Order: sequence, then structure tokens, then C-alpha cells
Amino acid sequence: MRERQKKWGDRLRGKKFIAFHKYFEYLSGELGFQISGYIEPMPGIPPSSAHIERLIGEINKIKPDGLLTTAYYGKRETEFLSQKTGVKIIVVPHDVECKEDVKDWFTLMDKVIESLK
Repeated sequence: MRERQKKWGDRLRGKKFIAFHKYFEYLSGELGFQISGYIEPMPGIPPSSAHIERLIGEINKIKPDGLLTTAYYGKRETEFLSQKTGVKIIVVPHDVECKEDVKDWFTLMDKVIESLK
């Protein structure tokens, strides 16, 4: 397990992302990347148009590596931000068995890391 953690850890250090919500906090802390902002301003609260406008300005300033979301959250808002800023959307696998080839925690983490590279 330590070998895998070492392999995973260094690949994302220094990258910046905008996340749909705080679901990605544990990943950023564990893998060393930065979450520079959130599309969902508070858990469960959809973003207002004013929040989206502020976020577009922030995204254009900081130039993040991607917009993080999962398959079941924030598709409309994330697509809108991507269209307005040119920043790519990264759909991160969210759980074991969320995809056919994600059979355990290790393959889940492998897929997460692969999606964030």
C-alpha cells in the first residue's frame, strides 16, 4: 500500500482545480493538489448567477488545471463554466463500483489519479 501511495502522491502536487463541491477535500489533502474554489458555494446550495460570474473571473485569473465534478453532480453549471473559460471538465469516479472496472479501493484511486493527471 505504501508503494501505491508514493506513486499516487507526487503526480498531482502543484496542480490547481475548481471543484463542484467539498467532496474532493480529502483527495486534495491526501494527494497534494489545491482546490482554488467551489462551484457550489455551500453544500447542497446551488450557485447563484452572481457566484458563477465571480467564479468566471477567478478562473480566468488563476487558470486552474480543471473543473472537478462527479457523474451525478453539477453537470449544467460545470459545462457552463467550461464553455465560458475554456477550462476542461474532469469527471472523477466517486465510489467503488461506480464503473464496471472499479472493483475495489485501489482501482478507484488509480482511476481518480488517472482522471486528474
